[in-house]
Amino acid sequence: MNKRKNELKDYKAEMVFQQVKRAMLMRGHAERMVEEAEERSRLEKEKIENAKETQKVINENKEAEEKLKKLKDEQKAKRTPLLKWDEFRNMRTTMNRHRSNYITGMRKQFNKLIKKNNGEPFAWQFCEICAEQFGNTTTLLPKVLEVVMRKILKKLDFQSIQILRKVSISFRKAIDDLRPDSELHAAAIWITESGDIRVHYDPDYGEDIEICYKNHEEGCIVMTKNNGKVLVNEDYSERALEDFGLVIRNQKSVLKSFQIYRRHRKGNFDGFLDILRNNVLEKKKIRTRELEMECCNQRNILAVLPYLDPKEFLELRIRRVENECILEVSELAKLEIWKRLRVVSLENCFILAADIQYFTHFRRSQVIVKEVTPNDLLAMKKKLLQENPEFLEFHLHFETFLDRPKLFEAWGTPEEPGTTWYFKIPDSEFLIEVDFQENRVLFTRYPLKWFEGKRRIQ
Repeated sequence: MNKRKNELKDYKAEMVFQQVKRAMLMRGHAERMVEEAEERSRLEKEKIENAKETQKVINENKEAEEKLKKLKDEQKAKRTPLLKWDEFRNMRTTMNRHRSNYITGMRKQFNKLIKKNNGEPFAWQFCEICAEQFGNTTTLLPKVLEVVMRKILKKLDFQSIQILRKVSISFRKAIDDLRPDSELHAAAIWITESGDIRVHYDPDYGEDIEICYKNHEEGCIVMTKNNGKVLVNEDYSERALEDFGLVIRNQKSVLKSFQIYRRHRKGNFDGFLDILRNNVLEKKKIRTRELEMECCNQRNILAVLPYLDPKEFLELRIRRVENECILEVSELAKLEIWKRLRVVSLENCFILAADIQYFTHFRRSQVIVKEVTPNDLLAMKKKLLQENPEFLEFHLHFETFLDRPKLFEAWGTPEEPGTTWYFKIPDSEFLIEVDFQENRVLFTRYPLKWFEGKRRIQ
């Protein structure tokens, strides 16, 4: 008898496990279905807009063709007979003779001026090879023509261009003027535990590149995978950010990720971010879809976030270096780029419960607070139901939940298994599932038809 009871107990436990597993699979499937539906809707809208734009271009082309035809007809009526070949040849011969006589006369006068100057060239003379002005230097590098330089740069990858740039001042100036696309997939700046700065570039094609900048008694050391170089009287942080700024200014496509990591606790991180802002970010906004940043406070984030291109920026991930610290977000919430974000995730940092309101407009978000009350959850539910039509998921983690019976009194008995409530979104075909666990609450949006008749929906 006891054996049968134990087997029955095991079967029940297995059944509960399978129910939970099935619920998790259904939830994941539901999330993917919602995302796919939204993606299809977005693509359909883009298709309609593109069709309108295409038709507009076709109409404009037709108008342009008609105008061009009209102009051709007008010019055809006004066209004068072409010169005969003999007349054209005589005119060209006369022009070349006059030009040759003029150049010969100018050279004679110029030679007389040089003789008066004791045979020394004048400062305004130019080299016939490179068209560079003669100076006091004894050597001159031939100037690479722009068209040739463009062809050379087109054949080189990102790392080769950086090496070529350091060959000479002439090459550096030519590359800086032409600004070849860096073609990066991602970029990251690491401040290591020893205080060194490592800049990591992930190009679309070719191997990843890592450049290390270290402090040195004579200046700084710049190290790559294969070699290193000492730069005298150079600050290593300024050198690192100057090189990084040059690469970013040449970046024409959108980065998928931009990362700033700080592992060195004793350094002047605020000063480093000030240099990054003043020397790089204020000159050109970084076009990236995601920013991942380790920081200490709100001021650190404000040194970077306003200088990202809001048209491309979608996701923000923040991780605090110190433990058990409160991250203020009141000033961040005033930024226009904050209002346009879609995904925000905070790790290893707490926010005030009163600041939860600044996160309810995102599509996906994850925050941590020390204490949560039923009033906080009631306010969150109200905002998500009424003010965020694009909401998908909200993870709220906490250490302490106060007055749990009051929550049950407000929302009623939860669904079984677990502690789950369902609330219909007004004037829509969706609902919000509130899954309450020991140390977190998960708000998720689902299609209403998935749960209608199966769950008690409020």
